[in-house]
Amino acid sequence: MIQVDHIGIAARNAESSARRLAEILGGPPPIVDGADDDMYRLDLAHGTFVLFNPAEKIDPSHVAFRVDQERFDSIVTRLRTLGVPFGNRHDDTNNGRSDDVELGGAGRVYFLDENGHLFEVTC
Repeated sequence: MIQVDHIGIAARNAESSARRLAEILGGPPPIVDGADDDMYRLDLAHGTFVLFNPAEKIDPSHVAFRVDQERFDSIVTRLRTLGVPFGNRHDDTNNGRSDDVELGGAGRVYFLDENGHLFEVTC
């Protein structure tokens, strides 16, 4: 068996970045983590988590989340409500579309966070 344990994401402000992603995804608030309590863990399903760690230099990452249709719809609503630009193409995160015509899924959105990380949500 191979399973992802966690994904580390560099952030200028680890707490703010973790809280914003938790708000968008509709998950629980992040938990303080790390030996110096300077990291923030966002728990996902099956024991997997995203760990935001403070960094001055950011190399943007692409992280994709698969959710069910109901959660997907609520994420799209939250993106709109929060005024976060999104799109259904990785190279056009501002087109405001959530359909997945190109890849054949039920829906897909991409959005950038304050650090330049590309997050994707699909169902």
